[in-house]
Amino acid sequence: MQPIGDNSMRPAARSHRIAQFLYGLTAGLLSLFVTLPFLFLAPAPQDDEYGFTFLAIAAIVALLVSWMATRAAGRRRRILFACLCAAALPCIANPLAVRVLGHFLDLDVLIPDVLAGLFGLDGERAYDAALYELWCELWLLFALPFFAVIWLVLRRR
Repeated sequence: MQPIGDNSMRPAARSHRIAQFLYGLTAGLLSLFVTLPFLFLAPAPQDDEYGFTFLAIAAIVALLVSWMATRAAGRRRRILFACLCAAALPCIANPLAVRVLGHFLDLDVLIPDVLAGLFGLDGERAYDAALYELWCELWLLFALPFFAVIWLVLRRR
C-alpha cells in the first residue's frame, strides 16, 4: 500500500487503477439505470419504507456489478458491458415506444392485467400495475433481440 501523497507509484500502475475505477463506476451507473425503473415503477405502496428498500436493493446490485467489472478482464469485461448496454437500451426505447404505440394501438389489448388480479389491486394501483406490466412487456420485446445478437456474436468468436 502506497502512503498518501507518495508519487513513487509507477505511471502504468496508476493508470491501471484509474481504468479499473472508471470501469467499476460505468458498470455501476449502467446497472442503476437498468434496475431503478424495475424497482420504482412496481405498484408498491408509496411509503418511505418501500422507497428505502428499493434504493438499498438498487445500491447492492450496483455495487456487485461494479465489483464484477473491476475483477473481470478482457473478454469477460466486454461480455459484462455488452449485457449492461443491451439491458439499458430498452430502458431508453421503452418510453418512446409507449408514446408512439399509444397513438396507433389500443394498449389495453397488450396488457394481460395479471398483477392487479394477483394482488387484488383496484383504482389507481390497478392502473399503475397495468402500466408496469406494459413497461415490462416492452422491455422484454426490445431486450430479447439485443441479447440474441450479443449471444450470436459471442458464439462466433
